Amino acid sequence: MAEAEENKVESNNKTASLMISYSRKDKDFVKQLYDGLVERGFPPGKDSIWVDWEGIPLSADWMAEITKGIESANAFIFVISPDSIASEVCQREIEIAAAANKRFIPILYREPGKDAKLHEKISSHNWIFIKDEEELEKNLPALVDAINTDLDWLAKHTRFFSRASEWDDKGRNESYLVRGRDLQDAEAFISEGATGKDPAPTSLHVEYVKAAQNYAATIRRRNQIIAVVVGIALLGLSIFALIQRSDAIANYEVAVTQEAIAKDNEQAARAAEAEAQKQREVAEAKEAEARQKERVANANVLAAEAINQRNSDTQLSLMLALLSIQETELDGVILVESKSALFTSLNSPNVIHTWDNDGALVWAVAIDSASRYVAVGDIDGD
Repeated sequence: MAEAEENKVESNNKTASLMISYSRKDKDFVKQLYDGLVERGFPPGKDSIWVDWEGIPLSADWMAEITKGIESANAFIFVISPDSIASEVCQREIEIAAAANKRFIPILYREPGKDAKLHEKISSHNWIFIKDEEELEKNLPALVDAINTDLDWLAKHTRFFSRASEWDDKGRNESYLVRGRDLQDAEAFISEGATGKDPAPTSLHVEYVKAAQNYAATIRRRNQIIAVVVGIALLGLSIFALIQRSDAIANYEVAVTQEAIAKDNEQAARAAEAEAQKQREVAEAKEAEARQKERVANANVLAAEAINQRNSDTQLSLMLALLSIQETELDGVILVESKSALFTSLNSPNVIHTWDNDGALVWAVAIDSASRYVAVGDIDGD
């Protein structure tokens, strides 16, 4: 009863994920090992203990399945026996684990013989001797300790290797690089690995983080250039609007002067008053027109930049397109350029989300400060 309670407590503890490589002739022993690990707190199933019980057919799919099982595991257990040492499949599994720099835990079950050629990753690690049930019961705690040493480091090692492998498999496409807080964590992982952590980061880890750093630097430079370009464009539009406003004010002052002169003669005053009113209307119309032109110009600048970003940063492209639409919202119109920018960004890869608005004309779009929610208003008031 006491042992059962102890195992129950251990089952609630965090454990590493495992891949067990062995010869099918040692299957009975591996089943005992598997059951012992489960009793010691390791959840059953491939997500925790990856074991090929039936044998995966030797094919391209076999290689992909084996590689996935090994790379997703935190530790690699190799059951040493004459048959596993002679097995071509077992040797290939060792090579995959070595390339991923997994934590190696060799278990000596049956002596391989003096002339057996052992892989460096097997011969260079301390072996755990488990040749029968008695030794299994005796050495299982040491095995569990060896597996679970520095779990947080193992989790980071596995997680970043999986991300790096995916990036490498996809032709090192920039969209698979870590960014933001993930990049900071990856940089800390590489720095921590330089202090002698076991297992150490692989060369693929290092290349992946370096590529992410270079990409982040490129994005920062690009955003700085965009900010300068947009700033210059907005400054020019502001100057243009000020000139138009100044002209409007001057016209208004002329109208007021003419109205004062017209008061000397009632009939002339009435004519002057009408003319003054007309001038005021013209001035206000010009001022309104100047502001509208400013909004149209802003919308065109944003739409053009949205289209320019459609291939390099689809999220930024979509945001700029939405801002372009908002710019002319006051005028109750949506520019063809704004629509084109929106459709272009929506048809580009990696769009966050699209909405079916049943063909209704969108009048307003708003995004909260945390960029978690989007509100869309259409012509029907929805």
